[in-house]
Amino acid sequence: MKYFLFIPLCLFLLTIPVFAQSTGQYYISPGRGIEGLLYLGQDMGRMFEQWGASDSIKEGYNVLIYDYKKYDLTFGVEIYSNKVVMIFINTYIYKTPEGLSVGSSLSDVYRVYGSSYRLQPETAMGGNALFYDNRGIGFGINNNSVVSIAVYYPQ
Repeated sequence: MKYFLFIPLCLFLLTIPVFAQSTGQYYISPGRGIEGLLYLGQDMGRMFEQWGASDSIKEGYNVLIYDYKKYDLTFGVEIYSNKVVMIFINTYIYKTPEGLSVGSSLSDVYRVYGSSYRLQPETAMGGNALFYDNRGIGFGINNNSVVSIAVYYPQ
C-alpha cells in the first residue's frame, strides 16, 4: 500500500518544475520594458549574444525593427546608439501587473490608466492607438479590444 502512495507522490514532485516553467509570467513595465526579459536602453550587441539572430529586420526612420518569434516580440533599436527604444507586444502572454494584455477590453484599459491619453487613429498597431505618454505605454485598439501594446520612454 505504501508503494501506491509513493508512486503518485513522486510523479507529482517531478511535474512541479514543468508546471512552474510553463506558467512563468513576464510583466510589462510601462516606460521600462518586460521585466526579466527585455528593457528599454538595452544594448543590441548583448541581445544578439543572448537571443541570437532575429527572424527579421526592417528599417524605419532612424530605427531598426527586430522581430523575434521565439519570444513573440518586436522591438525598435535606434540606429546611432544601438539601444532598444520601443517594444511592441502582439500576444497575450505578456501582461501588465494589473493584468492587462492583448485581448483585454478597452474598458479595462480605461479602468487602469484612465481617460487622459493621446489618440492616434489607424496605426500600425492594428487599429486606433491610445498612448499614455506620461507612463510610456500605448494600446492598439480594434473592436473595443487590445490587439497590441507598445512600451516606450515616458515623455
